[in-house]
Amino acid sequence: MAAANGSNGSNGSNGSLADFVWKNAEDLWGSFRHTDFGKIILPFTLLRRLECVLDATRDAVVAAAIAPENDGLDLQIVLPQITRHPPLWRRSGRAHLRELIERLNCLFGGATPLADQVAFVNHLAAIAGESSAVLAQVENNSREQALKGNLPGAVQQGVVRSLSSYEKQARQVLKADQQGLAVLTGIVYDVMKRQGRIELDRPHA
Repeated sequence: MAAANGSNGSNGSNGSLADFVWKNAEDLWGSFRHTDFGKIILPFTLLRRLECVLDATRDAVVAAAIAPENDGLDLQIVLPQITRHPPLWRRSGRAHLRELIERLNCLFGGATPLADQVAFVNHLAAIAGESSAVLAQVENNSREQALKGNLPGAVQQGVVRSLSSYEKQARQVLKADQQGLAVLTGIVYDVMKRQGRIELDRPHA
């Protein structure tokens, strides 16, 4: 894709950029069949674009990944500080929301409406977030480490505090075994780690 390093003759518009990408892709057509073009050429075009975006911090990222002092640390926390790019999972809101809804359905079933389940989890995340220790553990540690910290206790206390406002959901969790509470704690962790609350008006189909 050497041609991509030269002038593209575009004025910066999306249409001109798309034309430029397609022109370079056609130059690389080679012996690929027409029907295989989208499966092969376009993915490599995207990978090359990602490589160019990350080029400025590549050496620093490699050094951080192999540094002895980072051994055992969650690189999803370490590397964004170097690249200045947020982790990819923070930008995959639709898939993340769909996954959370599926986990809520497994935990609560059809006993209560989905909107009530979501409000309950958001409430628990807000309660857990009242603790600076919990917030620090969620933000600065891996999932496994955070779930061994103060978060499980904070979630359990939040469930008890929620008996008056979310009685059905709270009692359902309290009647379940410890595994059910662990599943709920994992959901609360993901909500706190990624966006702070679940927004049902976001598309999840």
